[in-house]
Amino acid sequence: ALFALTSSLSRVAVGILSDRFRNSFSRFDWLCLIAGCAVAGQMLASHMTALGVMLGVLFLGLAFGGFFTVIVPVVNEMYGRKQFGVIMGSQLASQAAAAFLISFWLIPHVYRMSAQGGAVCIGGSCYRMSFLILGLLQ
Repeated sequence: ALFALTSSLSRVAVGILSDRFRNSFSRFDWLCLIAGCAVAGQMLASHMTALGVMLGVLFLGLAFGGFFTVIVPVVNEMYGRKQFGVIMGSQLASQAAAAFLISFWLIPHVYRMSAQGGAVCIGGSCYRMSFLILGLLQ
């Protein structure tokens, strides 16, 4: 619920703020800010405390909503409108492919390494490295 709420609020807030401060900050500047927010969220979540996870989810929701608000005008500004649908579809498909590879190959591999050969790993240390790697991939 926290992720959905912050993602929705972020879409509205970033849309309004990026239009209002169009002359001061470029859309690429907004993307850099959003990426920093995503990295901060992953780092906070990697602490595996209740407060760290909640703050991490909050920052990740802000980043997720902000990214999908800003990426459409960025793609339009970079590549134009002629092939906008194809380029945007390719961009979204590449995100889906990356998410698939990360979710079904990289993160399970890291988890198995944390389990040190066992079938199950218990505790926050099992997932800490996964969150840190996701933060580095931002």
